[in-house]
Amino acid sequence: IPGIVSFGMKCQEILENLPDIEKSVQSLRAEFVAGLEKLTMVNIHSQQEYCVPHIINCGFLSVSSAAELFISLDEAGICVSTGSACSSAKAVPSRVLLAMGYSPVEASNSIRFSLSHNTNSEELIATLAVLNKFLPAKARS
Repeated sequence: IPGIVSFGMKCQEILENLPDIEKSVQSLRAEFVAGLEKLTMVNIHSQQEYCVPHIINCGFLSVSSAAELFISLDEAGICVSTGSACSSAKAVPSRVLLAMGYSPVEASNSIRFSLSHNTNSEELIATLAVLNKFLPAKARS
């Protein structure tokens, strides 16, 4: 019974803090997307108005496969996924991205980033630094 009570108290705490958590994640998302938009050959699939704020899915058109980028991010201690949460064990293009009109190659070269209230700006900066090794920055106008 103590575990059930403890779980309920934690749920109540999270519920009370949910508006602040949501604002924090939305701010982190905006920061990360702004960094991604500075890179070339990145196609952000999860547009703000049509998705949950803590998931960012994007395609990397200048890499031969998302697997290369996935490995480099993993080696840097950055956890990402190359598929949806419900099909992460399958090595097939996302059926959602295919339904959205992306080609099988574009869908296969996609990576999903997940944010939470535990994510911080330093982690996003580190992630963008790894991505910068693979993707050239856009030319300044």
